[in-house]
Amino acid sequence: GEGAEPAWLNGENSPFWTRYYSQGVIGPKGQCKTLGDVFSKLPGVRRMVVGHTPQQMGCNEVCNGGVWRIDTGMSEGVMGGSK
Repeated sequence: GEGAEPAWLNGENSPFWTRYYSQGVIGPKGQCKTLGDVFSKLPGVRRMVVGHTPQQMGCNEVCNGGVWRIDTGMSEGVMGGSK
């Protein structure tokens, strides 16, 4: 598109870089509410897939399927994973 990127797309807490949805317990009044706010700024978006934060119990979803956390730590350098 034309013009500058919206400010909310940049920085460590942008939808592209945040670990906000990848760590710990996710609740409907915290991260899930924020997720709804993010989706309202991205027309047609209903789900987010996140990685870069290994999930000890494997791939999982939170916020009624709004966020899929898919990093399983498969790399040899992370959590003793195998290639």
